[in-house]
Amino acid sequence: MPTAAQLKRRPSPEAMQLLLDEIAPGGRVIAITRLRGGISCGMHGVNITERSGAKLRIVVRRYNDYWAKNEPQIAHREFRILKALEKAGIPAPRPIWGDTDDTTFGTPTIVQTWLPGRANIAPTNVDTYLNRLAEALAQLHQADFDSTDAVYLKMKSLEIAENIKSEKLIARCLQHPAGEHILKTLDESLPTMSTPTLIHNDFWPGNTVWSRGKLTGITDWENPVLGEPAFDVAYCRMDLTLIFGLAAANQFRSHYEDVTGARLNAPHFWDLLIATQELPDPADHYLPGYRDLGRTDITKPETRRRYQEFITQALAQSS
Repeated sequence: MPTAAQLKRRPSPEAMQLLLDEIAPGGRVIAITRLRGGISCGMHGVNITERSGAKLRIVVRRYNDYWAKNEPQIAHREFRILKALEKAGIPAPRPIWGDTDDTTFGTPTIVQTWLPGRANIAPTNVDTYLNRLAEALAQLHQADFDSTDAVYLKMKSLEIAENIKSEKLIARCLQHPAGEHILKTLDESLPTMSTPTLIHNDFWPGNTVWSRGKLTGITDWENPVLGEPAFDVAYCRMDLTLIFGLAAANQFRSHYEDVTGARLNAPHFWDLLIATQELPDPADHYLPGYRDLGRTDITKPETRRRYQEFITQALAQSS
């Protein structure tokens, strides 16, 4: 199975011809462009001219070896989830075709509609950008997601209590100067879970698409779950802190709460939980994605400083 690095290369001509035979018989590929920002998948935009002369723009999304090994049915599951998102009116790509048995591309693959625009983590108006992000996430959490489609979703709340007791998390925390304080706070402030809601589970600015200052869609739906909305908010807040600073992350959360009309459930707990994922040093995990999207100005020392501010605020808010 191809690695993440290998999936940055364009699909082979042979695979693309097999795809054309499935979705546009008699058509031809005009251009293939790598789409930046994908970490778990190789993503390429493809321009096709159909036999009739009509133009078709699609995205070929190939999963890396991690997904192929750990969840071989990932393409089938995401295809069904994208169908459900379309029915719920959530701005996301629409599914076109799936290589669920890996025979065309050699790895789980789905083909989906092209959303106008691109990922953008260097907006000209940061305030408007943060508010649009918050509004899109609130719309997702408030969507009328059909319960019959929930059978494809895992229940995230079931794993939270186990995670904060796991040996791996404890070991990561104890490498940080405030590790014992973090562990104690997580243990003492585990919230009572609210009614499970559809959450993206990987909501960060790199998984959104923008055109002319407007958010046109949310991408990367390989792992949505039923869980706590505050998880998505905290997950995005971490990236916003590292990209723009803690004040931006706070503005994002405040606007989200204004839009939903409700305060988040134990936000400091979720901030700390997210922070523990990359202890003791987040730079090597986060920076490659930021740099791939053009933010080469974000340095390792700045990333570490902002990461510490994020943790310090969460601990202070737990008191």
